[in-house]
Amino acid sequence: MKKTRDSNLELLRIISIVLIIIGHVTWETNWHFNHIGMGHLNGIESLWIGGKLGVNIFALISAYFISTRTKFKVESIVKLWVEVLFYSWVILAISFIFRFHTLNAHNILKSFLPISFNGYWFITVYFFIYLIHPVLNQLIKVLDKKKYLFLLLVGFMYLFVFATFFRNNTAGSGDTWITLVYVYFLGAYIRKYDLVSYFKDKKGSYDGITDKLFDIIHHKGAFYYGN
Repeated sequence: MKKTRDSNLELLRIISIVLIIIGHVTWETNWHFNHIGMGHLNGIESLWIGGKLGVNIFALISAYFISTRTKFKVESIVKLWVEVLFYSWVILAISFIFRFHTLNAHNILKSFLPISFNGYWFITVYFFIYLIHPVLNQLIKVLDKKKYLFLLLVGFMYLFVFATFFRNNTAGSGDTWITLVYVYFLGAYIRKYDLVSYFKDKKGSYDGITDKLFDIIHHKGAFYYGN
């Protein structure tokens, strides 16, 4: 049976990728903050937060699609591993040729084994979540709606509200696996209770659910920037 793609979700995925690229460009640029105005500074900060927002949207959409799976696909995880190794080695070779970065033994080792040595934090975390996603999906399957909402509420308060306003970083700060596990549960909730169709039928478009997701996930972006 041929799989059909939802053009709206695909568009949202593309937007998230663009946000991530812009966020990384902002992060890697050597800004001279002492010589720019407050408006310019806020604009730069917003672009970086937008990058983190893009990461969460991308992770949420991925969770939406794989949260109903019950079997672990070895070929998928192997394909991911090979692709990451390929691009990591290509980037390493380009760095050698053009000397973009100062290379040392640690950086070379991270490039050769990027997942094992956390060369790219999102890939490392995504790899881990993909390994355990059948277990997460079984848990999601048995949770009733009331308990599920309670879990999401407590997780949101603990991971984002407490961390942002009370500087409580006991769950870790910045790029950690537990925050993306929360995003996974959020995406799975949207799939389980078909909130996409609910908002689409209610408003005739994805505007409603997109606004909700941006409001929720933006707290995580602000938390990332604050740390």
